[in-house]
Amino acid sequence: MVNEKSRKRLPPYISYRTFQNFLDGLQQGIPARIDRSYWGDRLSGSTGIQLMAALRFLGLVDANGVPTDRLKLLVSAKGDRRAELLREVTSEAFGFLQLSSFDLQTATFAQLQEVFHYTFQITGDVSRKCIKFFIELASDAGIPLSPFITKRFRLAHSGT
Repeated sequence: MVNEKSRKRLPPYISYRTFQNFLDGLQQGIPARIDRSYWGDRLSGSTGIQLMAALRFLGLVDANGVPTDRLKLLVSAKGDRRAELLREVTSEAFGFLQLSSFDLQTATFAQLQEVFHYTFQITGDVSRKCIKFFIELASDAGIPLSPFITKRFRLAHSGT
């Protein structure tokens, strides 16, 4: 049996737009528990599972899918307040980046990939999706990122 400590949770690799749309949808009301019966008619099975994993990783729901106070605040927040809450979520969930030997404001894209790989042993598409989610979350949170990261990210996703 695999214990919880030996199994690392992966950072979110769901589409950031799906995550944003989900948060926006919660403005209609937040259920007591977020589970398949809530999201099942809006999301495919794999997307819903990825969303739940992202919400847990970000500390927005507990292990049972119960929304945290931070999720409730985030859903109702607008503008600067929402960015501030996203900064807190990002800082806590991606704290491993603060422990690394580089500065997000001067790091290269390859250095960011290396930290994700070293921390989570991920490569390929999963790594790319995790990094893309992080970059978009950091952007919404107003976290300054190196132009060497953002330029590479924009080039890689513009089809050039």
